[in-house]
This record gives sequence, structure tokens and C-alpha cells, in this order.
Amino acid sequence: MFGLDALTPDDQEQVRADLRIALTGGLVAAVLMGTVLVLVGNVGDSEARSLLQAAIPTIRSFTSTVMVVSASTLALMLTILGLTSDTDRQIRGSHFERIRQIALADVVVFGAATLLLVSLVVPFGDASGIPHRWYDVVYYVATGLSALVGGAVIGVMLLIYAAVRDLTETFGPGDESPLLDEEEPEDG
Repeated sequence: MFGLDALTPDDQEQVRADLRIALTGGLVAAVLMGTVLVLVGNVGDSEARSLLQAAIPTIRSFTSTVMVVSASTLALMLTILGLTSDTDRQIRGSHFERIRQIALADVVVFGAATLLLVSLVVPFGDASGIPHRWYDVVYYVATGLSALVGGAVIGVMLLIYAAVRDLTETFGPGDESPLLDEEEPEDG
């Protein structure tokens, strides 16, 4: 799935380590956000309906914001690719793999936020044909998916942080660079 085969073992490990950090951070954030569901406790059918009506505008706003941020992030990944491809230095493949991972994760987050937003367009509060016992299911699914999308956004931000960290170490002051190949191409 990930194009790690073309990378050196050290680069593969760095990419995997950054991915593990992002996945762990996103999962921890999603679990913490999901803990709110547990703290709320079991909600009855009538409580779920009123909680759902109160939560839907916030979830809609959240998901549309996530969509805007994801689209902007994807466009900024093109800027990073332009910066690194315009340099005369030999950039390691791990950098390009990380950018690819960020773009993939970002598209997944965008898709999940879009699906959640579209599913919340249904006017649950005004629908009379929905059995009351479904409101608690819809409430838990909507808030649970919001927690997952929130965790995924944090995971993407952690991946972006790793890319920016390495870029600043490479193009900033100092001799150490995690992105440059030690073997510079010969001028000739």
C-alpha cells in the first residue's frame, strides 16, 4: 500500500515511526473525544432526540470546517512538493513518501467529513416516520463519527508536523538534515 520498498531501511523506519506517532495521536484523541459519550451515559429515546437536535448544528459546522481545512492542506502539500523539487539538493524518498501519506490521510478525512455532513442533512428532528428508538442510535453514531473525524484530523496534523520539522531542519541553519541524501550528485 505504501511505497516503502524503494526507500532505504533507515528511511522506511523513519516513515513508519512518524506514521505510528500520527496514528497513535489520532487514536488517543478519538478515544478521549469518544469518552464524552461514555460520560454522558445511556440516553433515552426522548433525550437522544433533543441531544441530537442540539448536536447536529455543531457537528455540521465541525465537518464543514474539516472539509475546508482538508482541501487547503491538500493544496499546501503541492506547495511543499514544489519547494522540494525546485531545490538543487538530493532529497530522500522518505520525504516524498511522507507527503504522499499526508495527502492520502487528508483525502480520507475529507471523505469521512463529507459523508458525515451529507448524512446529517436529513432533518431527523422533523421526521415523524422515524421510530423513537432510532434517535439514540443516530445520536451515538453521529457523535462517535465526529470523534473519529476529529482524531483523524489530529493524526494528519501530526504527519504534517513531522514533514515541517524535517523541512526546517533541512533548509534552516545547521548541518544536520534528515531529508538530504549523503551522496550528493557529482557535478560534471
